[in-house]
Amino acid sequence: MKTRKHRVNLSLIFSPLTLKDGSVDGVIYSDTVSGQQQADCRQVLKQFAELFSLTPGQTRLCIHDVDTGYIMSVKNKILRHSDQVKESIKVEAHKMLEFGVIKHSDSPCASPVVLVPKPHTKDSKKEMRFCVDYRGLNSVTQTDAHSIPRADEPIDKLGEAKYLSAFDLTTGYWQINMAPGAKEKTAFATPDGHYQFTVMPFGLKNAPATFQRLVNQVLAGLESFSAAYLDDIAVFSSNWQDHLVHLKKVWQALQAAGLSIKATTCQIGQGNVVYLGHLVGGGQVQPLQPKIQTILDWVAQKTQTQVRAFLGLTG
Repeated sequence: MKTRKHRVNLSLIFSPLTLKDGSVDGVIYSDTVSGQQQADCRQVLKQFAELFSLTPGQTRLCIHDVDTGYIMSVKNKILRHSDQVKESIKVEAHKMLEFGVIKHSDSPCASPVVLVPKPHTKDSKKEMRFCVDYRGLNSVTQTDAHSIPRADEPIDKLGEAKYLSAFDLTTGYWQINMAPGAKEKTAFATPDGHYQFTVMPFGLKNAPATFQRLVNQVLAGLESFSAAYLDDIAVFSSNWQDHLVHLKKVWQALQAAGLSIKATTCQIGQGNVVYLGHLVGGGQVQPLQPKIQTILDWVAQKTQTQVRAFLGLTG
């Protein structure tokens, strides 16, 4: 049985880390939320102080496996890097090693490491991302057919709500452990060592499917007032008292699953929120102006790659 091939881009596996727990101090309240409403919300937040952390949680509900069939190892050509890039890769690898998301490896597998400019950054020397190119591994990985929701589905659910809250999980993928037999397949080579992931890295072919399946499981039964697209979670309600109850139920579910939320991404009681590239709430759903301008400024497509890029932006 043939599986459909997917285009898989290089993906971020590193983000700035801290070993300190987070707090609810970074939560953002809407200007329209009264002082009493904020006080009520803080009382609820105090019950979930451990949920809000800069340290990724560790869920017990699932692990991520990589099914490569009879192909047991994939080794790709390691890229050449300048001394400056080598030093940057070394620093980031040591941070992840300290954080426990990677460990030293003697795996026969090896995927190359690259540094790529962060989006919306003109000076790539100042803003770079540490990435692993898993295209070789992904090309021999069996496809997980679990569907990712269309982006417009959760957006449409939020449009009519009076109160909206949105938040992201803390480095969401890293909250899922790798299956024991799959860890060595995530191995990557750096100038000063060979490492493999202990948690699910970004860039693996089926990582989105695994993560969406987890979120769907965690929020099962709460769909009438919550929506999730990967780690972008939103809670919506028609009145404030219901909203507090809904937030509590969603946070209880996330905490029971062993997950954690980054407080600085948490927007509480908003009349509208930015969600999946749209401004939603108050009966309206609008694409963000910068995205509209990007489409208006897009030059005519001349190649298949350019057409795909444009369809990816507009779709």
